[in-house]
Amino acid sequence: MLRHLVMFKLKPGVSRDDPRVLKAIHSIEQMRHEIDVVQSAELGWDLSGKPHAFDYASLWLLADQAALERYAAHPAHQKVLGETKDIFDAMIADIEVP
Repeated sequence: MLRHLVMFKLKPGVSRDDPRVLKAIHSIEQMRHEIDVVQSAELGWDLSGKPHAFDYASLWLLADQAALERYAAHPAHQKVLGETKDIFDAMIADIEVP
């Protein structure tokens, strides 16, 4: 099993209520229903309010590396990449879990 973690930081001058952000978050949330290799997803805004914290995070459970590659290539994921590139900086980690 793999966990795919994506952490998003709003770019300077972009707020949570920006229409582009609302659209992107909706698209991220829809991916869990549109990409068949996603076994589960945990998504949400940071609650800590700390300045060094990321603003939004998503944690995806996938079966294996092949599923991760299908997830990454899926049109819904590609759409999210396009919607987020101008409003978020993102960092990822892919880890294997038992």
